[in-house]
Amino acid sequence: MTDPDMIYLASMPVVTALIGWLTNKAAIYMLFHPREPRRVWPFRLHGLIPRRKKEIARLTADMIARELLSEAHIENRLGAMDSGAMIEELAHKLVYEGLEPRLARIPLIGGAIVRNSIDGIHKSVLEELRKEAPIMQKRLAARIAKKIDVQAMIEERIDALDTERMEVLVRKVASRELRGIEVMGAVMGFAIGLLQSGLLLLARHA
Repeated sequence: MTDPDMIYLASMPVVTALIGWLTNKAAIYMLFHPREPRRVWPFRLHGLIPRRKKEIARLTADMIARELLSEAHIENRLGAMDSGAMIEELAHKLVYEGLEPRLARIPLIGGAIVRNSIDGIHKSVLEELRKEAPIMQKRLAARIAKKIDVQAMIEERIDALDTERMEVLVRKVASRELRGIEVMGAVMGFAIGLLQSGLLLLARHA
């Protein structure tokens, strides 16, 4: 076997590895580019994600609304919130900032009512609010959950994303995996080239 033949056989795995790497790199690039449709006769080129952004937004929003943020899930989370601090703040405002100044303005007896009763009134209001809070909180949670259209909100937000911003986000989240795809293309190309070189060697020695 001549030197040119050896060079050809030795270089084949390197060439196929480069082809595999470039092919996968181009495929990843074409997920996002071109961002706007371009006519390269006779083909019409448009990146997969920009071309199907509305469908991606719709499917993603549908999955999140059904699996992650359903109406029942939102209602349960809102209903389970600790409202103790808000109840105390509300009772304080109702009694000491709302009722007390009004009582104090009552002629002759206003000052006496405030001094003797205001703390007791605050305690009673706080107890009543704590008693009614779970029921009211569940009702409020149910109303809020019904009013929030999670699917429409998420779909609108994703569809409003600039395709360049989407590419930045995807590459930021999946940069390691995307590099792995490129490397895998090179590895598979190298293996194919190595196999081809081996088969050629066997054929020539047969």
